[in-house]
Amino acid sequence: YFLSGEDVSKFTMNKETGVIKAARELRLEDNGGGDDTVYKLQIQATDGGKEPKSASAELIVKLWPRHLFPIITAPTDTKFTLSEDVAAGRVITKLSASSPKLGAVGGVRFAIAGGNIGDALRMDANTGEVLVSGGGLDYETAPQYEVWVEARDSDNPPLRTVLQLIINVTDANDNPPVMESSLYNPMILEEEPPPQKVVRVKATDADSGMNGRTTSTESSKS
Repeated sequence: YFLSGEDVSKFTMNKETGVIKAARELRLEDNGGGDDTVYKLQIQATDGGKEPKSASAELIVKLWPRHLFPIITAPTDTKFTLSEDVAAGRVITKLSASSPKLGAVGGVRFAIAGGNIGDALRMDANTGEVLVSGGGLDYETAPQYEVWVEARDSDNPPLRTVLQLIINVTDANDNPPVMESSLYNPMILEEEPPPQKVVRVKATDADSGMNGRTTSTESSKS
């Protein structure tokens, strides 16, 4: 990815991921203090072929006065640690917010804005509660969730404020071992002196650490 334009010095772009960030704190005063500051940039994406092909798009960033946006007043702690076997419906945290324009009862609604891998979480739009969804957390899929949540007012157009929550997941012994084969049927020679190798069995376990280590036991059928 490549970023260009008159305002390119105010932004940075990760050439591999395409993520664009402000290079410094942006202020309305930089453009005369009006409420209509706009930054225009051009984005180009190029492939890695021998004869590279590219595509382009325009990015228009509008800078709004901070005092107009919803204010998230809670939570103060944004980092959490949960076991992957935590029950569905568990409340992780609760957001509170108010709208400077519309007041504390200004119709602020909440939503998950990004980072919700596998839809492991859900959010009550009215209460601001962030909960574990029916699918639950899975350490093997995502040992850490970097989730963006938002508070959005009811103005037209609506303004929103986002907050990042970091949820670290610990492993639980929630996966049984899986045998490489359900039936082993080796053939061996008679009168071969011990120890004669019969077969090697193998099992895998998706869990990590000690939860993923497997041991073998013997049993016989009479």
